Amino acid sequence: MNYLICKSLSALILAMKKKKQLDFKKIRLAHIQTNIVMKVYVTLIRIIQIIVFDLLQQANISSIDTNIKRKSKQFKEIQNELIICFAENFKRLDQNKKILESMKQKLQNKEYLLFKSYINIKKKIKNKSIIMKSRMNKKYKNLLKKSQEQNIENQLSQSQSISDQIQISNKMFQKLVVIQKDQSLISFRLKNQP
Repeated sequence: MNYLICKSLSALILAMKKKKQLDFKKIRLAHIQTNIVMKVYVTLIRIIQIIVFDLLQQANISSIDTNIKRKSKQFKEIQNELIICFAENFKRLDQNKKILESMKQKLQNKEYLLFKSYINIKKKIKNKSIIMKSRMNKKYKNLLKKSQEQNIENQLSQSQSISDQIQISNKMFQKLVVIQKDQSLISFRLKNQP
């Protein structure tokens, strides 16, 4: 059981290193599995210690038999081997846990940096849009001013042309008046001449 969990944890870590992606659900599941395995190992060690202790006490109480001594030595050896094996497994599990935590922290840092860069990009885009809007407003205002100025100039030129036409018509009228006077004088003289 321990071998399978260690193997799955190491395979998970290798796969995550290759893909450079972490799945928090898998990490959490691996942590839960390691904690369960650790608790099981601790209880197994305690049970084995109790059994060995009871067997040793029974061996001491009963007549010292060589078979019992041999069995107690075997139990002690097995107990020592199990303790060493469990200690090694705990070390591996702790190392894997530390690796997973560091990978999780790196991923969180990357996500934070990506989020921060996303916010900065959005700010830049917003600032550019504001700048573009202000430029468009300025261009629009300039175009509006120019069109108003052109309209005013056109109106002025039209008013000047009208005033010029009025002056011309006044001059023509004066000439007509002068011509009519001249004609009336000529006609009067012609009438008054014998």
